[in-house]
Amino acid sequence: MMSVRSFLLAFTVAVSFPLLAQTTRTVSGKVTDASGAPIRKSTVYLENPAALGFRTCLTADDGTFKFIEVSAVDDFRIRARHGHAWSPTLEITHQATGEDIEIHLIISNTNPGGCTPTRPGC
Repeated sequence: MMSVRSFLLAFTVAVSFPLLAQTTRTVSGKVTDASGAPIRKSTVYLENPAALGFRTCLTADDGTFKFIEVSAVDDFRIRARHGHAWSPTLEITHQATGEDIEIHLIISNTNPGGCTPTRPGC
């Protein structure tokens, strides 16, 4: 027979595990030019102002990227760079649900050098 203490421990773990699983999410998407053609080897910046840090990744040959284990309780900014051209910065607010996010970033030659990782709010 299960003791009350064992039951409470099992109940706490069963209830807490789904909540812990929702504290992170995946942020993925695609980087293209204005015509919709994928841009490979673009650098995507995922900035977390609350943590005073950022992560980067390079896009694949088809222009796709993926960040895993991104905080679901913080706001963040995302943008992409290829050569001297940048995409507009997107501001993403936190989602308590922890749902994954898919983003399409467009790099245009009309925004050369407009943003850098050290210039927030571009």
